[in-house]
Amino acid sequence: MSQEEVSYEEMKKEFEKQLKGQQTGMLATSDGDNVTVRAMWIFSDGLTVYCITRKRSRKYKQLCSNQNVAIAVNDIQIEGVAALKGNPVAEENTRFLEVYREVNPDGYERRIESMRSSQIERCLIEITPKRVATFTPDGGMHILNVLKKKAYKLEIGEPAYYE
Repeated sequence: MSQEEVSYEEMKKEFEKQLKGQQTGMLATSDGDNVTVRAMWIFSDGLTVYCITRKRSRKYKQLCSNQNVAIAVNDIQIEGVAALKGNPVAEENTRFLEVYREVNPDGYERRIESMRSSQIERCLIEITPKRVATFTPDGGMHILNVLKKKAYKLEIGEPAYYE
């Protein structure tokens, strides 16, 4: 059993490559002792993940009291902090709009217009990762500690929080 520190930038690029083009993820939020998870449409920009929610949703209420989240995209696990960025089509969310246009060029104008004209109040969620991990085919793990800018490969059986 061993843990090997590897290139942060190389592992980061690999995770970004795996996230690019993914459209759904499972977002976990909580308030107090209540944890909930749901499928979400997602849009990634590097390791940053965006999604949209209604302001009347349970998840929005939970995020107002606790910004710590987890999101699973295929076999990638992300622990991060969510920021509520307001109306998805607001001027201050231009980076999200650029990312959205890149992944949805054919339906972009129609969908944005729908969000602008809708009576439903929506909010953009921007998730900034603290830790990204995935299992390897041999049962080990690759872990990216974004806060410390460290990357590790763990063999099978190693504690995942040994980092």
